[in-house]
Amino acid sequence: VFQRRLEGDTQNVIIQRQVLEIAATTLGRLALKDDALATDFVEFEIRRALEWLQADRHASRRFAAVLLLKELAENIPVVF
Repeated sequence: VFQRRLEGDTQNVIIQRQVLEIAATTLGRLALKDDALATDFVEFEIRRALEWLQADRHASRRFAAVLLLKELAENIPVVF
């Protein structure tokens, strides 16, 4: 029972990581739009990601923040 539970938890972590990676990639691509809404969005997401890195103890939020900042840096390097 314990082994099945552990394998299930491992599978869930892998799926969560894949979802976070896809979401970050999508947000990075959305940031490429050249309009006021996109600019506001990027500023908000950067602030939130930095806040999560500084204050949050949840590993999943920290990981999501790193992925998002990576995608934003790759797609709009001028901001960084």
